[in-house]
Amino acid sequence: MEEYSDAIQHELKNSSVSKTFAQPDVSRASGSASTSATATGDDNLPVDVDLNLLKNLLDSYSSQQGLPGPASNVLGMMGMQLPDDKEEHKRKTRRK
Repeated sequence: MEEYSDAIQHELKNSSVSKTFAQPDVSRASGSASTSATATGDDNLPVDVDLNLLKNLLDSYSSQQGLPGPASNVLGMMGMQLPDDKEEHKRKTRRK
């Protein structure tokens, strides 16, 4: 299992996937020590998992354009129903 984990880490290290995650503002949390980690390009900064989950879920829901899909199904199973994106609706009506 460790071998597998090391192989994944090695593959991901050379990718840009880690740059797509939202990270908390670490300079506020721990002062000047965190700014030195940011300045050195430390890739082991914490990731805000909740923020990333919410951002990706809302992006997925938005890309469904009001049609059924995975995001609306997951939200529906949790008892949630999101309203339509009013800004997107305004853009669509302007095009017509």
